[in-house]
Amino acid sequence: LFIGLFMLYLLSNTIFNIKINTNDKNIYNIVKESLDKYDLKKYRKKKSFDKIKSIKENILKENENVLEWLEIREKGCDYYVDITPRVKKEIIINDNTPSDIVASKDGKILYITSSSGTVLKEKNDYVKKGEVLISGNIIKGEKIAYQVKSEGRVYAEVWYTVKVTVPFKYVEYISTGEIINHYYLDIFGKKFTLIGKYESNNTLNNTKLILDKPYLPFRLYKEEKKKYKYKEFNVSESDAYKEALKRSDIKIKNMLKDDEYIISKNILKKEIFSSKIILEVFYKAYENIASYSKIEKKEEEVWKVK
Repeated sequence: LFIGLFMLYLLSNTIFNIKINTNDKNIYNIVKESLDKYDLKKYRKKKSFDKIKSIKENILKENENVLEWLEIREKGCDYYVDITPRVKKEIIINDNTPSDIVASKDGKILYITSSSGTVLKEKNDYVKKGEVLISGNIIKGEKIAYQVKSEGRVYAEVWYTVKVTVPFKYVEYISTGEIINHYYLDIFGKKFTLIGKYESNNTLNNTKLILDKPYLPFRLYKEEKKKYKYKEFNVSESDAYKEALKRSDIKIKNMLKDDEYIISKNILKKEIFSSKIILEVFYKAYENIASYSKIEKKEEEVWKVK
């Protein structure tokens, strides 16, 4: 009886879990380190009300630039830490830093316009990645009079090659909607089923630890088994070709913005094997290639303007 009462007292005054309620990984790590510093962690003795209050005040004081508010709540053998991060006021600065507009990739210019800066390229010019398209240097005579932030739009024909493989046979997995919950004990690495044992290759399994206490010689797990069925499909050569072309189009379209589009495409290579088709497609796309690049003040350099 004495040993039982002592164990009950010991367990009821032990911390078994600390839950820090935040999705911010950086703030989580800061609070976790602070709690560890004051010995508020798993499998340690619970703290008194006054001690918790002191820990909370110290953490807030030490992290006043990060934390606005912090509360530590005790529930059973667990502690819950609620946090309100300090919101920094965003200072909006009108950035007029002198800059060029440069090519973000190789291409052939199809459209170029500028509201600020000096246009150095023309329609149908071929340009290389990093080449200056609109300069922030304003020339008067043969010297740089002043520098501005270049503003403008540059659209070009850019080129891509996509390679896609489509098999003639594939398997599609379909969920049956049936879920089997398998509960089992793990005792020294051995599984002992309590309920819901089901052995099959047609399940997608998700295992979750339910109970894990240092004073218990076992762990309790829940294994969620989602049953599915699968069906094999055979694809004809013509359908596989259409599917390969469709997939290659999707790859390019996923890289383009709303104001960009595919100009044309051309099949470079079509290889047919016993089990698959391989398609290599060359694309021309209409794409914005304008990219900003900060420039330093230059006294002697002269730009040749077309």
